[in-house]
Amino acid sequence: MARKIALDFLGEVDADYATGLRELWIDRHDEHINDADGKPATVAGIKVKNGHDSGLYAWVIVGEHGQVVTYERDVAWISAEARRHTHMWLHDQWITAHDAGGPELDPPLAHLVQ
Repeated sequence: MARKIALDFLGEVDADYATGLRELWIDRHDEHINDADGKPATVAGIKVKNGHDSGLYAWVIVGEHGQVVTYERDVAWISAEARRHTHMWLHDQWITAHDAGGPELDPPLAHLVQ
């Protein structure tokens, strides 16, 4: 079900882009965030990860009721460093480190490129 929801969603966002996708894997994915009060919370879902003909990646997280929780496309990966190259604006830990000029995050998180 998650596969169909993700591919339908990506097709609605950009049908031409979606034709260049190939499924890489599907697995449970929990995202740890801070809620509006700053308290830790977990958003659970199923992650559908795809490679694109461009060499970049796209993924969709489908929630427990079949809704798209979040998605990202055109993600670049640095294989030699086993980490993302693309900014991680959807991830609290990366944003906090990026905005505060904090220490480099451990792989697989992205470099803190300014």
